[in-house]
Amino acid sequence: MDETEVEQILGQRHHLLQRLTQGTASENQAFLTTYMQELVAQAIGISASQLDTALCVTN
Repeated sequence: MDETEVEQILGQRHHLLQRLTQGTASENQAFLTTYMQELVAQAIGISASQLDTALCVTN
């Protein structure tokens, strides 16, 4: 991991923490749900809109 990647990760972490400390519990839940969907979609190479969120991840 180079210095640029580390700085990017730290910036993302700061943004997430800042966002979560400013939101209500329900806003944070919605934000984290969307964030996790985007991460999963990126990891498997599809868009977040293509995820079937009705499926249980343990199936």
